[in-house]
Amino acid sequence: MSFLASSRRHARAAFLALALTCAGLAWAGAARAADSTGNYAVRGLGSSPCTQFIAAVDGNSPQLRSYIAWLEGAVSMGNRLSPGVFDTVPFSASGALAAVVMRRCREQPAQPFEAAVRLTLEQLQPLRVTTNSPWVEMTVGNNRVTLRAETLAVVQGRLGGLGLLTTPPDGRFSVATREALKRFQQMRRLPTTELPDPDTLLALLGQP
Repeated sequence: MSFLASSRRHARAAFLALALTCAGLAWAGAARAADSTGNYAVRGLGSSPCTQFIAAVDGNSPQLRSYIAWLEGAVSMGNRLSPGVFDTVPFSASGALAAVVMRRCREQPAQPFEAAVRLTLEQLQPLRVTTNSPWVEMTVGNNRVTLRAETLAVVQGRLGGLGLLTTPPDGRFSVATREALKRFQQMRRLPTTELPDPDTLLALLGQP
């Protein structure tokens, strides 16, 4: 799926991202963005129900680009407002994050899109990146995943805690790391991509 657009669409995306400020403030720091009762206004596509996002994805409609722009704006604002955080999500591709949000939307289609995004980012909090660490591109067969080295080190630590990896975390996609991922995926009955894909990352987050 391609999210490339014309210059006009890029301008529209920039406007949508800017309009997201209120929503980004909301989940980045409620004390700075909500009223005394914890409520806050959500503007634009964030206020639409997940059913509309699902329809945009399933139909591959032009509005999908606007949802991606909204999502990217949310992440950028969260990065700016979260102390000690360089990047609030571990994925390099917006499509990967959108896929995780989509899962949550399918579970509760009536909830606002903003709520699904906020809850997804909260779920991914353990994988937040604190430094501008380099991207690590991993390819197995026709599948490819790109994560930051810091995130991959966290993944390796989780695998080590499960007794699946004996080498220390180093943020490198070694043969041992690939084999450990394969064993974990088999244990959890996940597709054996041998990569730290979104499904595998979410499953690892549920582990001690």
